Amino acid sequence: MTTFNGITVINRANRPSPISPCKLDFIWIKDGSYQNPFQVCSVHVFPNTKFGSANPYVNLTAGDANYGLVSSTATDYIFHNYKRDDTGARIGFDANMSAMAGEATYAEGNSASAIFNTSPGNFSVILQPEAEYFPMGADANNWLSVSGNSASATGDYLDIWTLVDVKGSRAQIYVNSFKLNSNSNVAITEPLLVTPTNKLIQRYVEVGSTEKLRVKTSLVVDNEPISESLRNLLEPVHFYQTLR
Repeated sequence: MTTFNGITVINRANRPSPISPCKLDFIWIKDGSYQNPFQVCSVHVFPNTKFGSANPYVNLTAGDANYGLVSSTATDYIFHNYKRDDTGARIGFDANMSAMAGEATYAEGNSASAIFNTSPGNFSVILQPEAEYFPMGADANNWLSVSGNSASATGDYLDIWTLVDVKGSRAQIYVNSFKLNSNSNVAITEPLLVTPTNKLIQRYVEVGSTEKLRVKTSLVVDNEPISESLRNLLEPVHFYQTLR
């Protein structure tokens, strides 16, 4: 089970539902290594209505200064970080890495989520059930104006991340997808019996080198009475470990 600051969350690949906190990860790799970009501006979540295409939510007006970015009229669920004054009060939005929240600041609840920087190049947002967020137009005098989480039903969604690679470069968007499923509770009449299979990912290791070995563990359910539909829900299960 995945936890974030000690709170149970569900990764995008593990059948999240609208009634559980869904953790959406984004990993930035540059020149073969995990690095932080100059800015992480925002994360938008929209219904996936065009088979994975983000075009309905992107400014496609040729010659416009914001061509290729999320349209200013697309205002579904938004994550971003806040600029604060000396007293800690919000005074605007801040896309710089210095404003990134750490995992330790995450607390379960209905407040708008920040964009979390958990390690170089690794970012997360937590899609909270029934959460509220501050629209892009919020300012120092309008922090009571909040909107509801529009990703509150089962279905397919897009998460669009807007980043600036280096200072002075143009912002770019990166589009990912996830699905919110109906609650995947199961009931069985006996303890689960599983058979694990371990496989080393690297086939070859150079003599004299120091490598981080990656091991893939697959679990197969052996219980006979479990129906095929439940077996399909539980399988396949894979875990990846890195051995230092």
